[in-house]
Amino acid sequence: MARIKSLVILLALCASVMSSCEKDDQAISGVFLSAKVDGSTKEAKDAKVSVAPFEGMLAIVGVLGTTESITLLLPINLSVKEYSLTGIDAEAIADYANGPSDLNLYSAVSGSIKVTAISGTNIEGTFSFVGKNDANASKTVTEGKFNAKR
Repeated sequence: MARIKSLVILLALCASVMSSCEKDDQAISGVFLSAKVDGSTKEAKDAKVSVAPFEGMLAIVGVLGTTESITLLLPINLSVKEYSLTGIDAEAIADYANGPSDLNLYSAVSGSIKVTAISGTNIEGTFSFVGKNDANASKTVTEGKFNAKR
């Protein structure tokens, strides 16, 4: 569990650094990650969505603010299907982070990620989950959707 938390924090930090760098005026159109977190709408646009392979998984990281992110980890050999986030046999991993400490990291204990389209350049889908932190507090992520460059 600590290894996954470290991975999520590292990926969120990398995505944050990438998004703060000066970027070309021609942003990649259509690339986004959005969701409602406890009813509040959150959105990452353009270069703030990154996809990178990590230890046999594909990481989709959406940076929502300076300390806020949603990370989705899916199998590297992706297919159009629904991936479970529930239980010990979960096929994927999802996290919501709103700060640097472990108490600000909410790891999915239930929910799913549905990959709806895969092309040579993009991955699209939807997601929802309930995440819990080390103190057993929870965050509910609903109406999640993404379109990320591969």
